[in-house]
Amino acid sequence: MDPMPARRLLSLPEVADHLQVTPEWLRDAVASDGFPCAVDAGEDALFDLEAVRAWLRRPDPFGDET
Repeated sequence: MDPMPARRLLSLPEVADHLQVTPEWLRDAVASDGFPCAVDAGEDALFDLEAVRAWLRRPDPFGDET
């Protein structure tokens, strides 16, 4: 993955590109998986860089299943 931009707010295409996912996947993650979205306005959604980093570091919900 490329380093995330230094700006605090990122656009949906920037976050999708960084995560190497489609914008559709990212929209679904926002809706169903609690992916942090600072301002949800469709394609103009903005994502707070620190919230995205924290979401990426969250524990795997299936990680403790044996």
